[in-house]
Amino acid sequence: MKIVFAHFNSKIPKYLLLNLKRTILLFPLHEVYLITDQDVGKIKIKNLSVSKYNVSENWNYLEELIQHPKFFRNNFWFTSLARLIAIAEFVKNHNEEILHIESDVIISSDFPFQVFSKLNVDFSFPVVNSDQAIASCLYIGNSRAADELIRISLESAAENNLTTDMYVLKRLAESKITKFQLLPSSISSREALDNANEQFLLEIKEALSIYSGIFDGSDIGLYLFGEDPRNNRGLSKLRYRKYINYLNVRKLFIISGFNREFPYVSDLENNVQIPIYSLHIHSKNPNLFKVNRIRKIISKSVKASVKEPKNIFSPMIFIRAVKNSIFRRIRYYKS
Repeated sequence: MKIVFAHFNSKIPKYLLLNLKRTILLFPLHEVYLITDQDVGKIKIKNLSVSKYNVSENWNYLEELIQHPKFFRNNFWFTSLARLIAIAEFVKNHNEEILHIESDVIISSDFPFQVFSKLNVDFSFPVVNSDQAIASCLYIGNSRAADELIRISLESAAENNLTTDMYVLKRLAESKITKFQLLPSSISSREALDNANEQFLLEIKEALSIYSGIFDGSDIGLYLFGEDPRNNRGLSKLRYRKYINYLNVRKLFIISGFNREFPYVSDLENNVQIPIYSLHIHSKNPNLFKVNRIRKIISKSVKASVKEPKNIFSPMIFIRAVKNSIFRRIRYYKS
């Protein structure tokens, strides 16, 4: 199975370069790809396969449809959706299953690739609430599934020019044309999934019986390590919750240890420890993408997970955010 990362419209960030190196080191039996439109001539990462993306008709058509503000982080909203087009086209060109990992998501050394391959499904990814799913870990099984991903992306954009990748994926999960398997992002606990309905609890329970582990969609990494300080002008919220989402991480009993870098969620009702196989590092802390630093940081964050929420302020990111805001306004008034 190919492991695929994707990055467009801006310089490849340090955390992604570190993540690529880490993934290649941990999974030598899997070919690691980066799909990008950037100049990668200076990237010297051994055993990395680079797929230079040439804009397609589907990409151009999507760009005509989407009306999100273009000046926000190098057209972030459009690029987040358009990458699904690029990934799907990659699958069609190679005609084999892939696992796409978001640039700020790290996976454990015991990640269960073999389970994905045995399922015979078209898609698998986490669902975070009643309206949205996420491509933190996105499995695409075949070219037919890739065609459906492109079709739904374009159809959704035609119906709503402010749609996002998360809305598109939730719609894809509900498609009757392809076979979708939920990727579990929690234990099946009414207390932890306090915003979810009973049907979702059942789906999580079934998914856990298949994967025997948890794949962080958005909430666990956000809770443990904080959000991206660029989202709020240098302010990062730690151990907070997005209330629109199903999962309340504070109600999970997260533990570390057992000769494993990644933590577990303790299912007290069934007296089992459920491994976490992926973590979404919204904070972009580069040390969490380094093989020799990750264990200590995760252990410290897990121990602190029972503490009260707090805010962390980064003066340098605040100054940079103010400068970028000024430049965006200048470009806007000149355009």
